[in-house]
Amino acid sequence: MKTTLGSAQAPRVCPIQFAAPRRRCPDHGRAPTRQGRAARPGRGELPIILLTGRAGIQCEDDCVIGAVKRPAGVHDLYRILQRQFEERPRSTPRIDTELRATCHRRGKSWQAEVLSLSDNGCLLRSGEAIPLGTVLSMSIELPGESAVEVEAETAYQLVPDLGLVFSGTPPAIRERLGAYVLGRLAA
Repeated sequence: MKTTLGSAQAPRVCPIQFAAPRRRCPDHGRAPTRQGRAARPGRGELPIILLTGRAGIQCEDDCVIGAVKRPAGVHDLYRILQRQFEERPRSTPRIDTELRATCHRRGKSWQAEVLSLSDNGCLLRSGEAIPLGTVLSMSIELPGESAVEVEAETAYQLVPDLGLVFSGTPPAIRERLGAYVLGRLAA
């Protein structure tokens, strides 16, 4: 499916393709991915955003830049599009980070890395598979401060990472995260 962006007077073709996975990986029988790789599409190929189930994407395909659980909400698609088109794609300040986090779900705990952070969510790199739409608890270690405890939901996949939206965050925690982000921006 191709999409156009722009005004009615001067439409332009969007350089992104949306696709429901039809190809299957011969070894897993799952939809394509670029797990663990950060390369962007090459050889004149269009980037692809997959509309998937909760499992996200599970095998290699260099054209896939992201995945969103079906039915796809505009908000989740917009995040991936912003990341592709805009240098600073957020309405609230967001910083690139290398923060440690401990994730908790169903009695299991594991370490992960927060790659970017705002008062509303984060981009997470995790060795554990976390299905889209999953709610988990996180403890994010802020340098020189005590850890911040948040509840988060996996909203989108920005291959190979996951975008999490903080949910039910008390105002004091949001203010603390916001102050940390603004402090890092000012430094």
